[in-house]
Amino acid sequence: MHISTSSLLLSTLAALTLTDTRTAVSANPIDVTSIIRVPLKRQTLPQQVRSPIDKRDSYTTPIYNYEAVVYMVQVDIGTPAQNFTVVVDTGSADLWVPSTDCPATDCPYTLFNPNESSTYKSLGESFTIQYAIGSAKGTYGSDSVSIGGVSVQNQQFGLASATSDFYQPTDPRASIHANGILGLGYPSLTVAAGSNRAYNPFIFNLVAQKLISQPVFSIYMNSADATGWSGELILGGVDGSKHSGEIITLPNAPDVYSSGGRKTSVYQHWSLYGQGVGVVNPVSNTTSSNMTFDKTYNFILDTGSSFSYFPADIVQTLVSALVGADNFEVSSGNIVVNCQAAATSNAGLQLHVSQSSDVSSSPVTIIIPASSFIVQQAGNSCLYGIAPYPATSGSSNPVYLFGDSILRNIYVVFDVSANTIGIAPATNGDATINGIGSNTSVAVSSFSGSFVLLVISVITATFIHAV
Repeated sequence: MHISTSSLLLSTLAALTLTDTRTAVSANPIDVTSIIRVPLKRQTLPQQVRSPIDKRDSYTTPIYNYEAVVYMVQVDIGTPAQNFTVVVDTGSADLWVPSTDCPATDCPYTLFNPNESSTYKSLGESFTIQYAIGSAKGTYGSDSVSIGGVSVQNQQFGLASATSDFYQPTDPRASIHANGILGLGYPSLTVAAGSNRAYNPFIFNLVAQKLISQPVFSIYMNSADATGWSGELILGGVDGSKHSGEIITLPNAPDVYSSGGRKTSVYQHWSLYGQGVGVVNPVSNTTSSNMTFDKTYNFILDTGSSFSYFPADIVQTLVSALVGADNFEVSSGNIVVNCQAAATSNAGLQLHVSQSSDVSSSPVTIIIPASSFIVQQAGNSCLYGIAPYPATSGSSNPVYLFGDSILRNIYVVFDVSANTIGIAPATNGDATINGIGSNTSVAVSSFSGSFVLLVISVITATFIHAV
């Protein structure tokens, strides 16, 4: 959600990034005194998913899935707590919610009132985040922030006093609405980093304050049609019941910036080293539209984006091979497909990931079936979860962004100290990774009326220190 293409002044801030060389997390259910289990939400019949997990300093909260286009968790801020349902976003790093300074036209739902929290402190700093669709601006403050039962004191967060095009129309019957963003990226991705004032986001403070036993968080989104509180965000651990096979641990690929002939690497996004994409047909044992890179490019993992984005010049080639050349069209920057053609296709999107920054002779291979990219249906037409990312001015590298349409098929473990990403086929997902999968089919999410879409990618971010 937070792909910055502006020339932000970035600093490495090694002390905040908490780097070390510890080994990858175990794929087995862990000891649980420090695990936080947080449900992710989609929408429809609210149901809390619970599974056996050892509990040593680990916490879990459910994730809410709204029509397979936005995933949310509940966050409690202040003393006494004020509750917000916010978008889970690995593509940005700031937590922000609307404040009482925001008019109802901009912020139609619950507002944070700093005067009603005995632990709130104003930081006297302003922020502005400009998204590809929409924006938010306001001031920074600090307060107690709790997720899934674990609290960080004096956590910096944003109080939005104005938004534009952020609150998208949703089903009026919906009981849950996206009302802010929980960024899970690195400190150097915070808006404040643009003015050399990066701070520890919530997950990094959990680690720094030793509130969780392992410096990891893991995300299970569940299948597209698993509505309501159907997924989980686990802070400090891994749930072995949410994936198939062993977790494969890969290095997080840092963002690389060039200036004055020098290259600087900094951890901002959660990214894999990608070395190729293509389409495979397991039934006919054929591969088509195979594109192998001569070097690795970052595959960004962004739970704040509904769709997965590929360079505009290859998207139609990929979709044509997935559903057939006569079974899709590009509409307003999105791909609309013939539902039946996509649902019955034997083809799958094939993604090759390297174990290092160099192209590998034996890469990790991820395959997502064509049917799994069906997001929403209206009649015989379906929105497809693959879309073109327009060429970025001044950028020499193509953008590959894995949004919800890919990530809900993969169980992902993010290690903020080792700077690694663990992946495995998700339970109830359709992915196979190195030939291992959960063998579960995906149903088409059907509804009447127009398409509902919430896709947010940050284009620019500015930070202003109040005088």
